[in-house]
Amino acid sequence: SPQALVDAATDYAQLSGYPVQVQWALLEGVNDGDDELEGIAALLKGRQAMLNFIPFNEVEGTGYRRPSWERAADMARRLNQMGIYTRLRRSAGQDVEGGCGQLRARQPEVQVVSGPLNLGSGSGLGSALGSGRISGRNSSTTDPTAMSNKSVVA
Repeated sequence: SPQALVDAATDYAQLSGYPVQVQWALLEGVNDGDDELEGIAALLKGRQAMLNFIPFNEVEGTGYRRPSWERAADMARRLNQMGIYTRLRRSAGQDVEGGCGQLRARQPEVQVVSGPLNLGSGSGLGSALGSGRISGRNSSTTDPTAMSNKSVVA
């Protein structure tokens, strides 16, 4: 339950000396109502905790929206007045439909050049990595972790 989780986190905060950070993704019409404010206040009042309000980054097809900045700021202000240390974060990542656990894969554009796959030295994938024939963010790199998902030469 949320109560048990907050109780355990509070125990940790008291032992470590660090406040608990509670992250709250704000969704318009889902968890941005006055009833939520009362519930949050009851859950966190008197605890060594900091509440981060993070407005939802809208993603096409989810059906969820972020509340207005004014509404989110009012919620944070009211909770602070109730003694709940609250911050409203300006979220980044809206331009890439990301943030707060929302990063998602898109259908990658993959170009496959057919040919024999020989993993031995001097040809195939090993040779392609060494020669930079696999394109990525830096086509001259030999670091496979630096490759993008745009094209592969096999």
